[in-house]
Amino acid sequence: MKDATIHTPICIIGAGPAGTYAALNLAKQGIPSLLVDKAVFPRDKACGESLTSGVVRCLHRLDATLLQQPAFTKSRQVVNGVRLYAFNGRNFLLPFRSEANIAAGIESSIGIRRLDLDNILLDYARKHPLVQVMEGVHIQSVERVGGGLLLTSKDDGKRIQTELIVVANGYNSRLVKQLTEWDWEDETDACGLTAFYRNVEGISDSDTAEAFLLDELKTGAMYVMPVGKGVVNVNIAIRNDIRKRYDINLRETLAEVLATHPVLKQRFANAQPLGKPMGSGYHLGTKKRPVSGDNFLLVGDAGGFNDALTANGIAHAMESAEIAVRHILKNWEARQFTAAALRQFDKDVYRKFRQKRQLGFMATPMMTHPRLFRRFANLSFGLSGGSETLGKLMYAKNVWRVLASPGFHWSLVKMIWEKAMTELRSKFQKLGSAGA
Repeated sequence: MKDATIHTPICIIGAGPAGTYAALNLAKQGIPSLLVDKAVFPRDKACGESLTSGVVRCLHRLDATLLQQPAFTKSRQVVNGVRLYAFNGRNFLLPFRSEANIAAGIESSIGIRRLDLDNILLDYARKHPLVQVMEGVHIQSVERVGGGLLLTSKDDGKRIQTELIVVANGYNSRLVKQLTEWDWEDETDACGLTAFYRNVEGISDSDTAEAFLLDELKTGAMYVMPVGKGVVNVNIAIRNDIRKRYDINLRETLAEVLATHPVLKQRFANAQPLGKPMGSGYHLGTKKRPVSGDNFLLVGDAGGFNDALTANGIAHAMESAEIAVRHILKNWEARQFTAAALRQFDKDVYRKFRQKRQLGFMATPMMTHPRLFRRFANLSFGLSGGSETLGKLMYAKNVWRVLASPGFHWSLVKMIWEKAMTELRSKFQKLGSAGA
């Protein structure tokens, strides 16, 4: 009887941004791969729907013409900034202005639905002769056979024999649990809720997103992002420990906030929902765990890579995939995919995300104490020049160098002093008016 097992040197599980980007970068280097996903595309996925400056640069590096192709231009919305609202209503506009992107002649941020993004990238991969795509195949188990790995699908028992598996199938991956010995009880994670609407006043076709800090979400946030075609994404992101501690029902909170918040109730007065809200989970990206081993590499959410402060994971997904491809190239000729040969991947990927991981870790005390977080946000959002200060941190190559700069701290002291003087003058004016 003929062996029905599929043989491939590299198998990538998960056709989201991490997996598809890895397959396309391998193909660009002349290396074939099999890209497998349990879904049949197009499929939707809960996400913030935002392509940050780093994601835009990744796509530009992959193919400088990709972002200008009709599939992209018809599905996206250029986003030039975000208006941030504190708990007390104070707000400021934070421009999205990446000097690296401007120099490359590309946008600093784009809003696009994951439904469209993932389908565009997968369609691009389908057309490449070195990328074989298999949809509707749910890989459930992995076992070691003959120096490689044997993967078996859940429904039809399809089998795939491979020398190397790149696991890119997201948060809480069954394969990660089989391949690693992570301490799952010590995980720090978060969850999100995504909903889509049309006819949202003032933002459906805007180039500005909005972000709201809300009493209902404690240290979580609600993002409102135009994603093209007149559609707006509303995304809630919140730590799971906070959600459980305060027994927050995200669906109920979404409906309540859109109906009662002073700004949002006007925005969504005549909004039309598109389908039901979708939920998702993700790691916060502050933990450091083994992300490689004999015959496997973990990328994207499967590796626990995420920005703990912004909840953005697409940039981490693509950048971790790029690093994985570099290590595959290094070991391709010798076909050495042992744990020892791949160990440097862990060092390189954690070095890449060190700054954001450390910032996320440092922010943990504030993100776990809602009262402290509320006071800090209400104060800082009221500072004149806050957007410039946050912008410096947002696009700094070395945040620690900025934070260590005396000039940076002097600017903070100056802003706080000016705010205090403004409030003091206001109080004296009120006392004078009352006395008169």
